Parts: sequence; structure tokens; C-alpha cells
Amino acid sequence: MLSNNKTIVPIKKLKRFVSSFDESFFDFSNAIQQSKNAEKKNKKIAIIGAGPAGLSAAYDLIREGYEVAIYDKEEKPGGMLKYIIPFFRMDKTGLDYETTILEELGVKFLGNKLLGKDFTINDLSQKYDAVVLAIGLWKSKKLEVVENNIPDTKKYTALSFLKAINTDTIQANHPLNYLIIGGGNSAIDSARSSKKINPNNTVTLVCIESRENMPAFEEEIIHAIEEGIEIVNEYAIEKVVDSNDMIQCTINSLHSKHTKTLTCDVVITAIGQSPNTELFSELTEQTDKNSSLININNENGFTNFKNVFAAGDVCNGNHQSVIGAIASGRRAATGIRQLLENYKYGYEGIKALKKLNQSSNKYTIPNYIFSTEEDLLEGIKGMDLYQACAKCNHCIDNFGCPAMIKVDGKIEIDYQKCTNCGLCIDVCPNNAITFIEEVIPV
Repeated sequence: MLSNNKTIVPIKKLKRFVSSFDESFFDFSNAIQQSKNAEKKNKKIAIIGAGPAGLSAAYDLIREGYEVAIYDKEEKPGGMLKYIIPFFRMDKTGLDYETTILEELGVKFLGNKLLGKDFTINDLSQKYDAVVLAIGLWKSKKLEVVENNIPDTKKYTALSFLKAINTDTIQANHPLNYLIIGGGNSAIDSARSSKKINPNNTVTLVCIESRENMPAFEEEIIHAIEEGIEIVNEYAIEKVVDSNDMIQCTINSLHSKHTKTLTCDVVITAIGQSPNTELFSELTEQTDKNSSLININNENGFTNFKNVFAAGDVCNGNHQSVIGAIASGRRAATGIRQLLENYKYGYEGIKALKKLNQSSNKYTIPNYIFSTEEDLLEGIKGMDLYQACAKCNHCIDNFGCPAMIKVDGKIEIDYQKCTNCGLCIDVCPNNAITFIEEVIPV
């Protein structure tokens, strides 16, 4: 897609390309072997929340010889990846496979365990050597005008609706009119899901933001429009009335006195999520009063409360993305190692995580110029890794990248598995790895 002689790098397609090799995706032999060979620490770790942050922390800790148990309110692990992210945005098969691998590594899953009811943070902090709180943002923000005027059978929050979609508890036998309130990713996910379950459904999304300022990913907005979803920008909900089996919703323009009346069968409120602070009342002093998020040490995820660390969206300043959650889980795991075994290294991806957390969700056009995706992939072949290794083995023993291998006592890179992510550059304590551009003779 050309724009002023520049091409947007297709990051999602590129990642899918390099991760599509089955022999790479399904090969956890290195992790399994590392877990078996790890010196047992005789330390027990509790993780609260089986979403991407919790699973990430568990994966790192189990491979280092810790005993790991994950508590989660749902029956199966996966968190929002499994129960909220729509089926058309993510193949859940890979997630289920990876959680199975975690069990093979030795992680114990304790499902249907609710924080605040079946256990408390204090309970676990006394029973375990360290605790990771990674529960995510499962409390939906609500609109009184909707809550007070529409029966439960005709309204959802984005989270309750998407969970119903993912657990196949919504019947889509006949066409319905859906009204989505909100302009973020959960609103777009709800709108697209409403259309996916029955293509004959009529779906309208109303939000206070302008088209350019909608916080949802631009690509997802474009998909929604292409799928026939109407988006009404810069309007606010004024009045909602349930009458004659239909819901009448009056919306007001933010820039004029113009009003519209929309009719629908179902209203979905998608105006954001927050943590349920009642679940972690022990962390009151560590909780930001304005955001209800937990203040942590940005270097290691420590909450400054006993032996409790935090990871994922519940942390103040986190990016609220899957990759950010995974990274913060690894950060917490590193922090626990520093606490319990005097581990001398910091989290190797801390620079990338901080940069991610400071960025916006909107795409930007990179400086690289490629005329086609084929040119992009060809150009990547000119990138290589140069190393003058000090043979400390940190990249293999602690980073655990499957592309880093030892041949005849020397660390080398298996280029078939390397995705050029560059994290080995951050993890190397000797600054021995860097990108260089290889000039290919024509």
C-alpha cells in the first residue's frame, strides 16, 4: 500500500510469515529439556491470573527450577486471549497447545478459583515464596442511562458479550439490530462479532471521538466498515427507552444541536475496563487513586508489598496489549529471580517494554522504503547478526531463545529459527551482538 512513495511495513503479515513454520511453532523441546535439567530451587511461586502476563511469568519461572501454580477464576487457562479476543482475530488452537506445554513443563493450573473468595493475596504471600498478580481488567465501565433503562436480556458490556461469543452461549437464529457504544478496540471487536455471528444483523457503532481520534486500531476500523458496520462519530448517548419490543436511543451531536433516534434490539456498552480493586484490597497503598491501577517498580514489577509482584494490564503505565502483557510477565519473573536467588541480570527487554508503554496504539509509517512486500522480505535477507562472543552463555542459559545454539563450544545463530526480533541484542551483557547490513553483490 503506497503512500508518498513509501510503503507501510506489513508487521502482522511478516510476523505471521516467520512464525508459520510448524517445526518452529510446535517445537518446545528446548524448553522441556531446560525445565528437566534446571537446578531445583525449592521455591514455590503463585501466579494469580492465567492470561498472557501470568502464563509468560510461569513459562520463565518453571524453566528455571521453580514450582509454579496458577490460580484463575475461569475453568481453563488463557484469560482474555481465550475468553475475550474474538475468534476471527486469533487462532485459539495455538494458545491451547501452549498451555498444554506449560502443564507438561510442570505448571499446575488451579481453575475456578476466585481471588477474594477462595483465597486472598495475603494467604498466598504466606504460603508461597513469591506471588505474581496478573488478573487483568475485568470490570467493565457502565453508562447509567443504559443500566437504568434497559433490561438485562437486552444489554451487554463488551466483556460479557465477547465472552458469550467465545463460549458459544449466544443464539443467532434470526437477524437483530445491534447498537455498540464506544470507539475503542473492545467496541470494534463487539461490532465485528455482532456481524460475524449473523451476517444479516444490522450493526451501528456510536462514539464521542472523531473518526481520526478513535482509539481502536485503524486496521480494525477499516475491517468493520468493509463488513457493513455503520460508524457514527462525535455523538453522545442522551436518552434510552425500551418500548414496543424495540429500544429507542436518542443521540446528540457534540458540535451542534442535531439529534438522531436509533432503534435496536440489543445495546452493547464498550467504554472501557478497569480493575476490581476490591480483589486486591491489601495493595491499597500501592494503588493509584486516579486510575485504580497498581503502582510497581518499572524495572522488576515489584509492588513494594511483602513478596508480591504484578504484571499485565493491572499495572500502572502498562500498554494494555498482548505483547505488553507478555513482556511484563517476563519482567515480574526476572524480579522474582532477583529477590529469591540474587539473580544479577535485569529483564533483557526492559527498554523495549518501556518504549512500548510510552507509545500510542496508532500505527506510524516507518522510514524504510519498500515498493512491495516481496521487496521487504528480500531486503530482510540483507540483515545479519554479527557477534564477537565472550562465551558467557547468558543468551542461551537465561534468555532461552531457540535460535541461539552452541556448536563445538561456540554460540551460533540458527538462522532458520531467527526472526530478527533483536532481543538478543538487549540481553547480551557484553554488547557482542548487533545488526549489520550485508551488501549483496548484484
